[in-house]
Amino acid sequence: MEQKVFADRFPWKLLNWRSPEAQRAWLAKRLPKRGADLHFPMDGAVLKNRWVILSESGEGWPSVGNVLAAWPGTTTLFAPPALSSAVHFGCAFRVVRPGEFAVGSPLFDDLLVRSVENPPGTVLLLDRNPSPQMLYLVAKTEAPVRISFGPDGFFPWCNFNIASGDSSQWPALLAKWMAPAPGGSRRPKR
Repeated sequence: MEQKVFADRFPWKLLNWRSPEAQRAWLAKRLPKRGADLHFPMDGAVLKNRWVILSESGEGWPSVGNVLAAWPGTTTLFAPPALSSAVHFGCAFRVVRPGEFAVGSPLFDDLLVRSVENPPGTVLLLDRNPSPQMLYLVAKTEAPVRISFGPDGFFPWCNFNIASGDSSQWPALLAKWMAPAPGGSRRPKR
């Protein structure tokens, strides 16, 4: 059974009948008009409250978690239930069940409220094939740094892409471009 993008309640369920392209277009029209510009060297303050979104396979985790464990601040990990045992870096853990995660669902609405109450400065999307609702959530956080990994970026949902087809390189690239330096940020060495 394919996961529904929108909650199965009025008025959201009417949008589930649209084509996937029409659903993405509808979501894209509701994104913030202009996100924050990225500036290098990176401001270390935006890296202190992080959300990390995992794919069903958990690709890139826990090696990315090893990098984040050395950073000051907090990490909230969003993952499917099968990966709950992967959390061992002192991260807060939020289970994302695909059937419950749709635009307009109670879980989705709760995450939007939490993103306003305690906004993340950085969102790491460790999913090469994210659902439209996950992309929408990433953009709606309005985090100054929204990073996707892999050969294709997800603009306008994410505003920074670290291009690498090999997930084993993600931790090194993340450390190179984003690691906070003591007393501020720094430009990575090339």
